[in-house]
Amino acid sequence: MVVSGILLLANRFVGLGLTLLGPVLFNILVFHILMQPGTIGMGAFATLLWLLVAWHIGRYLKGCLRHGSRSDMHTSGAPRKPASLQSRLR
Repeated sequence: MVVSGILLLANRFVGLGLTLLGPVLFNILVFHILMQPGTIGMGAFATLLWLLVAWHIGRYLKGCLRHGSRSDMHTSGAPRKPASLQSRLR
């Protein structure tokens, strides 16, 4: 949590900071929902802030959700179809 907080405060590698902080916030929310629902306020507030920052830099986070590597992309942005086995053997 400290490393992701430093990344967010320094405004460097914000996507990495959010990626590291996401599972921690998820665990905090699940704990409070299941074990202590009355004390969920701070966890919900932190998650709301996380969502606001994630929404703001969402275009940079889309690369984490893309299937395949950057080299698999055409200039149009569509993934290439894999070459058939016959064309690989030639």
